[in-house]
Amino acid sequence: MSAGLRCFFAVPAPTAVIQEALRAQRELAGDPVLKKLRWVRREQMHVTLRFIGEVAPEALADWQALTRSTAALVPSGNARLGLVDAFPSKKRSRVIVAHIDDLDGTLQALEKELSAGAVALGLARERRAFAPHLTLGRLRSPCNLQASLDAWRLEPIVFSIRELCLYRSELRPEGARHHIEERARLRASE
Repeated sequence: MSAGLRCFFAVPAPTAVIQEALRAQRELAGDPVLKKLRWVRREQMHVTLRFIGEVAPEALADWQALTRSTAALVPSGNARLGLVDAFPSKKRSRVIVAHIDDLDGTLQALEKELSAGAVALGLARERRAFAPHLTLGRLRSPCNLQASLDAWRLEPIVFSIRELCLYRSELRPEGARHHIEERARLRASE
């Protein structure tokens, strides 16, 4: 077992968004094609900005400082809960998600600053394009969910992005548990 801390940066999902995601999960669970899906629990719902991976305990302060400095640079903004989709595609689904529409560019700005800071702290550049989303569920093996997912709609809830968090993820047999290691308010909008 590694002595490192498994960490990532994220924006917490507000209550209204979580409630809508849970409603979608309940309705989607009735679809026989989706019986194999492992649903994300309420306490795991957030918008991931940058996965860090294993962090040495003595380096945690550097990542906490990056959380604070990034939040101080990026103004707060708004986002909207979007369409239900799947990664890598609906025809080869592994992860069911709700897209998040970045209305003011706040999520993109946070991801850009965090990625630059992560590279400065020794992480490799992220190769995948950033796609803001809220994970709803996961499959162990790819499945064609095109027909099932095309029929679902989410309430397009607009919500404020006002804080950035550094999370530590503790992997357990029953699922990951997330702990906030640093919480920082974003700069006030102008």
